[in-house]
Parts: sequence; C-alpha cells; structure tokens
Amino acid sequence: MAMPSAYSGVVLALFFGGVLWWWWWCKLGAFLNVYELG
Repeated sequence: MAMPSAYSGVVLALFFGGVLWWWWWCKLGAFLNVYELG
C-alpha cells in the first residue's frame, strides 16, 4: 500500500465514474426499451 494518495484518488475517481457510467447506460437502455414497446 505504498501508493501516493493522489494516485489512489485518481483510481477511485475512474472506478466510480465507470460504475456510474455503466449504471446510467443500463437505465437509459431500459427506458428506451420501454418507450419502444409502449
């Protein structure tokens, strides 16, 4: 655990950003599917 705090902060930001991006696309895809079916 000899990582600089700045580096770990960047890694956490990228990780959470990716999770939020993936969650947003899943929600958007479900919304578009419902819209097309409706």
